[in-house]
Amino acid sequence: SLACWQSVCTTKPLNDGPIEYNPATLQVADGLLFLGGRDVSSGPVVFIAKPAVRDSWTSVPITNSTAETVSALATTNDANPYVAVGFNDGRISVWSYDLAVRTNRISAEQATSLLRLLNHIRGELDVSDLSDSDCLWPHERFFSTVSVSSSPLRSQNYVSAPVEEPQCTSLSWIKPSSSGISTLPLLAASFSSGIAVYHVTTGVQNSSAPDVIPPLAQAKFLTYQEKSEIDEVTATTFINFRKPKATLTWYDLGPRSPPCVAMIFEHEQVSFGSDSITVLDRNPVHRLCLCAIDIPWYGSVDISDPETNQDHRAIGVLCQNDVNLAAPTILDSPTTGSIVCYTGENFLTCKPTLASSTSSRVKADGFFSSLSCPVSTSSLGLDSTGVVYFGGVNSVVNSNFRDTVLSVYPLISCNGQGENSESMRIPSQRYWLLMSNSGDSKMGVLPHDQRKEDSPEGGDEVIKTGAVTDILCELTCGENPVSGLVPGRVVTEQGGLRVAVLYSTGFFGGNIGFGGDGSERSRTHTRIPPAPVAYAIIDLDEAVKYRGSTPFTLRHGRDVAFLPPARTDDGFYCSSMVVLDPSGTSLSMTTAITSSTLPEGENEVVVESIGKCSLQYEGVEGRRVFALLNCNKPEILVAGYSELVGLPCLVICKHSIEKDINTNQLTLVEGTDQGHRLWLKAGEEVMALVELPRQNQSTRGHIAVATQQRVMILSMVGSISIIAEVEAFLTCTTLSPIGSHCVAFCASAGSCGGGITRIMYLSCLQDVGHHGIISTLPMPRHGKANSLLAAIRPDRLIYSNSQGGIRHASDDEDDSSFIVPLSKTRPVFLLEPLIANALCQDKWLGVNASKSSDVQTLLRTIIDKFGRKESSFPHGDNEGIGSLGAGVTMKVYDMLLHYGCKQAASLLLTGNLPGDITSQPTILPPWIPMSCKLSAANGADTALQVLSSGDIKLAEYLRNSDREPQSLPKPNDPSSILAKDLAINAVSDDNMCDAAKLLDFAGHQSSDSVLLQLPMSRSSNVEPILQRILAESGSSAQAIKSYAE
Repeated sequence: SLACWQSVCTTKPLNDGPIEYNPATLQVADGLLFLGGRDVSSGPVVFIAKPAVRDSWTSVPITNSTAETVSALATTNDANPYVAVGFNDGRISVWSYDLAVRTNRISAEQATSLLRLLNHIRGELDVSDLSDSDCLWPHERFFSTVSVSSSPLRSQNYVSAPVEEPQCTSLSWIKPSSSGISTLPLLAASFSSGIAVYHVTTGVQNSSAPDVIPPLAQAKFLTYQEKSEIDEVTATTFINFRKPKATLTWYDLGPRSPPCVAMIFEHEQVSFGSDSITVLDRNPVHRLCLCAIDIPWYGSVDISDPETNQDHRAIGVLCQNDVNLAAPTILDSPTTGSIVCYTGENFLTCKPTLASSTSSRVKADGFFSSLSCPVSTSSLGLDSTGVVYFGGVNSVVNSNFRDTVLSVYPLISCNGQGENSESMRIPSQRYWLLMSNSGDSKMGVLPHDQRKEDSPEGGDEVIKTGAVTDILCELTCGENPVSGLVPGRVVTEQGGLRVAVLYSTGFFGGNIGFGGDGSERSRTHTRIPPAPVAYAIIDLDEAVKYRGSTPFTLRHGRDVAFLPPARTDDGFYCSSMVVLDPSGTSLSMTTAITSSTLPEGENEVVVESIGKCSLQYEGVEGRRVFALLNCNKPEILVAGYSELVGLPCLVICKHSIEKDINTNQLTLVEGTDQGHRLWLKAGEEVMALVELPRQNQSTRGHIAVATQQRVMILSMVGSISIIAEVEAFLTCTTLSPIGSHCVAFCASAGSCGGGITRIMYLSCLQDVGHHGIISTLPMPRHGKANSLLAAIRPDRLIYSNSQGGIRHASDDEDDSSFIVPLSKTRPVFLLEPLIANALCQDKWLGVNASKSSDVQTLLRTIIDKFGRKESSFPHGDNEGIGSLGAGVTMKVYDMLLHYGCKQAASLLLTGNLPGDITSQPTILPPWIPMSCKLSAANGADTALQVLSSGDIKLAEYLRNSDREPQSLPKPNDPSSILAKDLAINAVSDDNMCDAAKLLDFAGHQSSDSVLLQLPMSRSSNVEPILQRILAESGSSAQAIKSYAE
């Protein structure tokens, strides 16, 4: 209510007496308001109010503190009702406000018991003791920049900074995000000397004194040398330099990335004269930074070994930019997908990027956009008839993995984590390869997919189940502490038995505490990996056999693309792949050979080709490589960057793939000509590519390509050209084919990557039906994660929105067992995208759809399988739901009418073929406006069926007057008014038979006389008849409009 809102918003009670409060500390959590400040007589206090019961502010004294005031507050209203209180002396204490939540009305007598002390944090004392190896900017000087200048002295124009600046400037609890580490109560804090992250635990309940929490990770701002120079200048000039100040919040880069914080760092840029004493200039500088926390890989740090276990982890800067803003403040924005800053007048949204851009529009960088997307193989789709599509390769093996999707699942492992803070361990990162089955086939590979039932022939039979997921193998490379490899891409062999996992270096890979000469090195150094550097080949049969512990070997390479598998005459199974070298300058061939006749442990041999095919003729640096198999002969497509032009591009290489007649193996033959290419926009990176089904065997299939800015369908006939494109911000790097001219993808509704998630489609139609929405996915209840589109099936879609987890294991538990997230299944209606795809089959992208027999035949097939159905559950395999018109949309009718396919629209509308004389039951979808239905009506008989709203007896009576008479609508009924309007159009078109039927339906008193005059209207002027009908209609135009809408 308004009274409740006014009682909370007023701060008048806080202005009475010796009380001071800091408005910047305002926090809201669990229906409570928090403010930090101080009582002049007693010290730091926290003010609490409960607006739901119209409570005023209650002052809660903070005991056991020597500070003067509260300088920062942070609350979390998730599983733990914690409030972190930062003091001006740089210390922090953590309190529980659960009693305040349970208290109905807060009174002054209860003030001392509303907050319960949990932990102490040393804060500034922890950061100030760090060595120079933990400096965020070890080689950059902020304050004491000496310049020889003849400028006049201006130091008298500047006021010295206040002495009593708070040493704890900002606090932030981690927000629910895509990473499993967000379930831990992590607290980020900024001080005048640096920043730190703390893992807050509850400690021992029966302990007499609260625990002191050590930092999980920390870093400082200034080196010892620069700090000593500042102290020396301060002592010489007696000028108090402003201390550095930082405000921070958590930022989610994705489940595969370490936890990150976004920070605004404020400092003074000071210029001195030639005497190094006189101050010439003092300017405030604000720097926006994205910092990452160094979380170790599982197995790379031995917790029990003091030589490898460090007291804290490092924090490093990933990217930064000096912002020319007046006193910016960073805001918590966990759902926007960007960093939000407030300058007092405007809001500014920022996203990390590797390349600078002059465009004012927010554009996500390709590298950072890929970090937020889950890693998986290509999703499963459909062909043009709506049948499950497994790719255009005729496999030489009987693979059990055709309808499976492989994905990388990051897992945070907390071994020894318990209630006792002494058993706390540093979280470590693990990566697992998961296999998900879409439920299409009777598959016994996954243990959870083996339900059995009695078969008619006797015995047991494995039956189909829903979508299931299980562990395949671990991908963590943590044996070497300096390896720092992260799985960033998974490529599967189409119709085969192998998969390749590509690894990139981590942000902190290679950092160690000391160099080889014993000199201390910076632990905060970070590096952004531009591309993968290694790959591993995994045999799926072997991975299933040795579930969870499959060994693999890392090999150098930036990207790989599988070619069709082959089987030799002597029983060897060969998997050939094109490998892009780590530098992106050449291609080579690698072959993995398997034979069941080899002894155990020697089942696979990998042969790497010595010869390489250079990309210098193409003039590009390769970033991705793809093998195009939906053509008469495999071709190589390279996504690269031209240094000469300064733009990324797609190139069809002239290197050819030939098959050896004797060995039946594929080889790569170098070509020296330049291939066809397509130039992309500046800064675009190819995130996904999928081949669409071929329209027929004589044509070459299209491909769909996704970047961080758009989704495109490309034609590969003659040259590379864009047929269709739409701007989209993908949440995953999977594209699902829906026929030969349509593709589905998962995109975010927000321009910065935030907002709701939608499954969309893009077709090759140039007008109506170009793109649309298939389904809107529900938001997860807790946290946020980009949804992974695993498969699209005729009646359902399969996706997952859990892309990272955490495992708490005590010392006696198996930390390799964890809860696997299950794929979600939702019903889906695909009539609209399949109709759009069918209209493109005329080779002119819908222009001659009404005259193409191929289009009309495919439309009839699609409408029969995915259109209207009479019973509740009628659909079988490879059919859509279609119950009572489900899936029929206005855009479906608009597409069919726009491209001249009115007979197909009439069939979809009524269920009648042109020669049918029997009306169908009431199955017209009620959500389609009447005007849209009438526009699709083919003739008066169809229009009467629409006007009768599915009344079968009335419709048949109007079509055949010999039937039993039925009650007609009243003359003022909207359907009667519409019938008059249609009758006028029929008379104008000289169609007297249809006009008579429609006037009969109208039921006016003058209908009989009008009907008698119509047969004679061929030789007479019909204008008086039309005027008579219009005069009797009255206000029919408005009634028709309201009824049609």
